[in-house]
Amino acid sequence: MDEGLRPYERIKKKKDFLFLYQKGKRIKGKYFNLIYHENNLNYSRLGIVVNRKIGKAVVRNKIKRWVREIFRRHKNLIPRPMDILVVATQGIEGISWIEYREEYFRALNKIGHREK
Repeated sequence: MDEGLRPYERIKKKKDFLFLYQKGKRIKGKYFNLIYHENNLNYSRLGIVVNRKIGKAVVRNKIKRWVREIFRRHKNLIPRPMDILVVATQGIEGISWIEYREEYFRALNKIGHREK
């Protein structure tokens, strides 16, 4: 199993972000919103949005590292190739890694149930 996060597995283009905002399905979580849409690629891609209202750069970067890490390690749990956008909400800056992990798995579980 490949646990790397390749450059092509990241969403970087503005048009891809806009497409997800417009056409993507949403899962509202306690600490983040997850927007996803099936893609026509053989792999899933990840985009991250952390607003400046969340905290200073150190806090925002820590959140982005957490999001990339959990996506990288558990991309095999995603039911089929998708574009996933994680939008952090206020309150995420004060949680622990374990709380974040549980919330992420809850969101992935909801994706799995919705897609069946």
